[in-house]
Amino acid sequence: MALPGVEEKDIPIAAQPQPESNRQPVWHVIALSVLTIFVYPFFWFYKNLKQLKVAALAMDSLPDEHISPPAKKALTALKRCPAGLFTFALLIPFFHILLCWQFFAWCAQLYPRKSWIGGKHPALAAVVLTTLLVALLSLGFHKGPGLEYLFALNAAFPLAFAQHLLNGFWKEIEPQDRVVRGAFSGIELISLIFGGVLLGLVAAGASMK
Repeated sequence: MALPGVEEKDIPIAAQPQPESNRQPVWHVIALSVLTIFVYPFFWFYKNLKQLKVAALAMDSLPDEHISPPAKKALTALKRCPAGLFTFALLIPFFHILLCWQFFAWCAQLYPRKSWIGGKHPALAAVVLTTLLVALLSLGFHKGPGLEYLFALNAAFPLAFAQHLLNGFWKEIEPQDRVVRGAFSGIELISLIFGGVLLGLVAAGASMK
């Protein structure tokens, strides 16, 4: 918003706020997942599903050369995907495995690089990512707080790889003037502080055993 008496067109272009990209740094996903003891991924799924649904609804206005046939197939399915219900259903045991597989398959289909094997075999790529995610989480969380519990936080890496795939999709379809946010938001910073304290307590308790 321009100041009183100042027209927006009079503001230098460099001083005007640039639109923000849907891309997210991969290290953000890892840091937020680990330091919030894996609470953040629920928000991550919800946020990405909402953003992808918006892109899916606008698919007809996107240049055809930017949307591959596998990506079109994924976006068509995402049009009908309720982000809130999908995220809530991740809390359902065993059913969450199928949902993670589906989301990772969409990510594999959306990635624009033609040499990407996951684009040709998205189901297989999704199986690999889902297996890593579930195996790493199960390794620690079924035993409760301890060293194994901390090792389970490595499950952030399959999510980070999925974010890499999504970043490739957004880079392909978004205008070039979109800016990738490098800093954490206020809510993310608060989550990092409280999560970091909790993670420190878990680590201290594990080292005393």
